[in-house]
Amino acid sequence: MYHVMYSCIIQQTRIVKVMDFENGQIIHFTMDELEKGKLPKKLENYVLTIKEKIESGYWDQNSSFDNTYRRK
Repeated sequence: MYHVMYSCIIQQTRIVKVMDFENGQIIHFTMDELEKGKLPKKLENYVLTIKEKIESGYWDQNSSFDNTYRRK
C-alpha cells in the first residue's frame, strides 16, 4: 500500500515522495522514471491512477520547503 507524502518541481523536474507501508520505506522518484518504466510495477500502477493529481500539483509543497532540497 502506498501514499503520496508530497511532490515538488525542482529545475523543471517533478519529484514525488511516496510512503510504502508494506515495506516500511519512503520512495523518492521523478515522473520521468515513471514514464521510462523504472518503478516497481505495483508502485507504477498506483501512480498511474493518480498521475493527473500529481501533475496538477495536488501534493506540492511550498517553495520555502522545496529550497531545502535544492542543490547549488
